[in-house]
Amino acid sequence: MAAMVVTVPTIGLQGGSLQNDVWLGAWTLECLWALTYDRSAFARSLSICAIVKPVGFVFSAFVLIFGLSLRRTHLHTPARIWLTALEASSMLAIWVIHVAILWPNAIISPVQDAYPNLGSSLVVAHGVQGALTFARALIAHAPGTVVLFATVVAALFVGTNPARRHLPWIFTAVFLIEPFGFDNGDPQLATGASLRFLIPAFVAGVAGSLDGGKRWSSLIGVVAAAIAIVQVHKFVDIFWNDANAHGMLLVATAVGVIILLRSKMPAPFVSALVCALLVYGIQIDNYPVRYYDASLGSNAAPSRLFDWLVRNGPQRIVTVHLGSGAISAVLPHAFVANATDDPCSEAAHLKAVLVVAGPSYRDCGPKLFEDASATVYAAGGAGSLRESESGRAQESTTALERRAVSPDGTLTLVECRREDDYQPAIRDLALAQA
Repeated sequence: MAAMVVTVPTIGLQGGSLQNDVWLGAWTLECLWALTYDRSAFARSLSICAIVKPVGFVFSAFVLIFGLSLRRTHLHTPARIWLTALEASSMLAIWVIHVAILWPNAIISPVQDAYPNLGSSLVVAHGVQGALTFARALIAHAPGTVVLFATVVAALFVGTNPARRHLPWIFTAVFLIEPFGFDNGDPQLATGASLRFLIPAFVAGVAGSLDGGKRWSSLIGVVAAAIAIVQVHKFVDIFWNDANAHGMLLVATAVGVIILLRSKMPAPFVSALVCALLVYGIQIDNYPVRYYDASLGSNAAPSRLFDWLVRNGPQRIVTVHLGSGAISAVLPHAFVANATDDPCSEAAHLKAVLVVAGPSYRDCGPKLFEDASATVYAAGGAGSLRESESGRAQESTTALERRAVSPDGTLTLVECRREDDYQPAIRDLALAQA
């Protein structure tokens, strides 16, 4: 069952990136576990859950209410209600203290970054059409998501205590009324991306439904294993474009063998196998160029963009239809910015090259590189390419380093003499604009 859960794409992909939705689900599960098996860890688990994401305190408060307050049957109802409200509000207090501590050092304050149309980003705001869109995304995403949603319903009937029966559907209700709070231009509900907000409901549903499934544990295990294999195949399809990752199935198998048989295997053999796996991982990490070239094109016809970038080393880059993180991975010391309204003008203003993924954008100056997958323009002139070694050494000690930020949606230049000055400069700029 655990293998089926972690191979659901919305969970597995976040497990690789360590995004906060999976962390919130993990700490929700930790709270349920501590409630049942380790009361001494319950308060600690609730406190950590309360500060994971801005809505973490909601989940920890509900776990607290159902985990402890409903068991106070010896108290009269009014007293139980007041005590429950007081305990639930303590989770909000923890979150407020956490925000108050971090707020003064925030580069961009939550007020500046607030989404103006919160109501329109609720699932319930879209009525029946929103419900149908969610159902289609749930079914299309993976077989595991359908099973996980079924556990939310099953827990209501087979859960052995109020927390395990009611928390899964309460967390689902939170999903329906929780604002996404952002708009990055990509559909969230239709693509299944919004399913990540359901992770706490999924893990609570599994915990609650398994209470009544022990008698069918063998059947459940076989079905869950089959679903996990299907979902692993989907992950392999996603990452098969990365030639370096073809050996990861063997690596995963080797890790599984080590975990299962480590007590029966000679210690030198286990150590050698672990070292071999580490060397393999380091090799992949040190040579990401082939990965990014293959991801932009294909294994059969990879792009040569990233190879060109490494060989020519432009120090200022503006991108269109290409994530800046990929370029930063191969050119960690270059300044990279995603284009906003007018890529050509922005690249010229920053004296940067313009990198466009896909078909040619338009004439933004001389073409420095072109293949079927990408084009590079000298929009900022020849000076945007890497200077000589002596020129770079001189620049690192005397010239100003230019950085672009857009806290209010416009491109602004910040000049810093040292890398350590960059974050304070952005903070001062944000305060000045506010």
